[in-house]
Amino acid sequence: HHVRDLVGIHIAHDKTTAWETPHTHYHAGLDPGENIINVRLLRVTLRHITANNGHYDRSQWLQKYIQFMTTPNSHNDTYIDAVHRQFFWNLKGVDKPPEQCAGEENHDTAVIGGCVSLIPVILCCMRSGY
Repeated sequence: HHVRDLVGIHIAHDKTTAWETPHTHYHAGLDPGENIINVRLLRVTLRHITANNGHYDRSQWLQKYIQFMTTPNSHNDTYIDAVHRQFFWNLKGVDKPPEQCAGEENHDTAVIGGCVSLIPVILCCMRSGY
């Protein structure tokens, strides 16, 4: 995923040391009780839906996601799931448009953490009749 080309430069600012130090705990940057990045992204999703009167808009959400992930100090988590690393490699390393940045499915992408933000999106779609 070309992590060294992303971490500290485009995403996970100021967290390069945690990625380069062997045997560092996944969430070394978090204080006890602080939310991991996927829960923080759930909040981004909920705010987006609330601001859009209960509707989800993919293009608008992608901009909020990119803004959150690329803004220094938006989170303290040192662990970034592969799905996010793949997305940002495609966005920043390959220069694809955001709508085409989903990564390839592999052994590293089947994670439950990414499903957290899907719950409100699914509920919005059900409410809208999709």
